[in-house]
Amino acid sequence: MTKYYCLYRVSDNGKWKTIIAFDNPPQNLKELGSRIKSTFRCSVTVRRRHIIVDKYILEYRISRIIEEHITSKSKTKVYRFLT
Repeated sequence: MTKYYCLYRVSDNGKWKTIIAFDNPPQNLKELGSRIKSTFRCSVTVRRRHIIVDKYILEYRISRIIEEHITSKSKTKVYRFLT
């Protein structure tokens, strides 16, 4: 079972970042990061249980990619929590 949250952060110069935090991350988190990078054409950083995207991206667009990616790899359940 994979749980994740979308958080947003604004720096002092006004740039937005989208942070995807996983409670139980999938094994192929780097592959998921590269898929997000190619889809949204932006800089992506993968750290332990987080994917940091240097762009403001709506949560439903991210959830579609994550759910597609996880369900194509395995039959685990995916739960999205709105914050």
